Amino acid sequence: MKLNYIVYSLLAFFSTPALAQVPPAMSPLVMESKAEYTDVVIFRYTSFDTESYFPCMRFETIDPVNNEILVTNNYCEITLPFGDNLTIDTRTESQSVEYSDFKFADNRFTFKVHLVTTIPRAPSFSLICSLTLDSDIMSEVSCKF
Repeated sequence: MKLNYIVYSLLAFFSTPALAQVPPAMSPLVMESKAEYTDVVIFRYTSFDTESYFPCMRFETIDPVNNEILVTNNYCEITLPFGDNLTIDTRTESQSVEYSDFKFADNRFTFKVHLVTTIPRAPSFSLICSLTLDSDIMSEVSCKF
């Protein structure tokens, strides 16, 4: 009888959901995240849900030896290559934004942006954007048609 009590107690203890190892949930805002190795650092990009309050991209360089983030750039403002370099804030001046075609080659990261704005003189457009890594220095993002 005592043995049954011990067995049932152990079964109840080890089957309790609160004690089970549950993997951490990724933020529902993250649409895609990937890391690429360069000669010196790790380059990581993250695209966030474009229908959320943070419809942006994030670029980071990481020291692979110390596992430490060196630089973080949130890309929420797109400078247009026309209209006197008009800058569109994707958080407040866009109806929709899409990021796609992510590529990393020869320390250059490229991606496409399709943006529908609330600004009458630049209502909708598609751009090809890029940034480069020179050692551990990340350039600003530049876009063209």
